[in-house]
Amino acid sequence: MNLGSVNGSSDLLDVVVTRRSRETASVAMIEFASATDELLPPFAAGDHVDVHLAEGLTRQYSLCNAPGERDIYRLGVMLANKSRGGSRTMHALKVGEKCRISRPRNAFRLREDAAKSILIGGGIGITPLMAMAYRLSDLGAAFELHYSARSKLHAAFYKSLSKSPFGSNIRWHFDNADGKTTFNPYESLADPSDSAHLYVCGPSGFMDYIREKAEELGWKRENVHYETFEALGPGADAREFVIHAKRSARDITVRANQTAAQALSESGMRISVSCEQGICGTCMVPLLDGEADHKDSYQTQAERTENPRFALCCSRAISSRIVLDI
Repeated sequence: MNLGSVNGSSDLLDVVVTRRSRETASVAMIEFASATDELLPPFAAGDHVDVHLAEGLTRQYSLCNAPGERDIYRLGVMLANKSRGGSRTMHALKVGEKCRISRPRNAFRLREDAAKSILIGGGIGITPLMAMAYRLSDLGAAFELHYSARSKLHAAFYKSLSKSPFGSNIRWHFDNADGKTTFNPYESLADPSDSAHLYVCGPSGFMDYIREKAEELGWKRENVHYETFEALGPGADAREFVIHAKRSARDITVRANQTAAQALSESGMRISVSCEQGICGTCMVPLLDGEADHKDSYQTQAERTENPRFALCCSRAISSRIVLDI
C-alpha cells in the first residue's frame, strides 16, 4: 500500500510527531515533521490539514505556525466535551508516533492586499489567525489580532504569542466575572472601509455575535470572513424536509433535529462524512432539484449557482423537498 510521501504523487503525507505540549487544561499543541526527513509542502495562512486517525477517523485542524516554515506543521487541538473521538485520539498522540495527513488546503483565505486586517479569535479559534498574523507581520501589513478567552489560563499559546514579532499588535480580551466577553465591537470595528477585511474564528455563538455587530457597524459582507471549529448541527429554527434520492429511488425524511447525513445513515444508506463542519467537501453531493439552504464554507457562491452541490453534514432545504443524485 502506498502511504504517500512528501514529494510523491499521493495526496497523503507521512508525518511524525516531533513535539507535543499542553497549552491549557484542554488544548494540546502538536507538531508534525516529515517522516521521510524532507521538507513539507508550503502552506498559506488560513490553511488546514486533514489528519487521518485510527478507526477511519479524519479530522481537520488549522496550521498555526508561520507559513514560511516547512520543517514543521504546528496544530492546536482542543479536547471537545462532546468529542466524536478525534480530539481524544489527537490528545493521546506521543512524540515519535506516525500519522498520515493531507496536503494543506484553504477554506479561509487571507487577503494580503488589504489596507488593514482585523483578526478576531475566540478560544481555539485563534489557531488559523496565528498563521495569518505571522504572514501579515512578515509583509509589514497593518493588522490587529484580538484574542478572546475565559482567562489568561484558558488562552492557548499565550506565552508564544506574547513573545512573537507581532506581540504589540495583539489585544487580549478576558471574560468578566459574569462570563461575558470584554471585546468591544463598537471600538474595534468602528471604522469599516472598503479596503479593510475582518476575519473571525471560534465558537458559533461568538462568531454570530461578531458578524452581527460588524453588519450593524457597516462592514461589507464580502469583507467579513469566518471559519468555525464546531460541528454544524440543526439550528433552533430548523424544519423537517424530504430528500428524494434519485439513484436509489427513495424518499428520506430529515427531521428538524437531525442533519441530512444522520437521516440518510439512519435509513441504511452509506454516507461519507468527515469534518461535520462544512469545510472539507467529503459529503458534497449533486443537488438536482429544489432550493437548498447552503451552510457549508466549501463552495463559493458562484459554484453554488453554476454547479449546485449539497453538504450532507450541515446544509438544509428551503423547499419542502429536494432531489439529490445519490
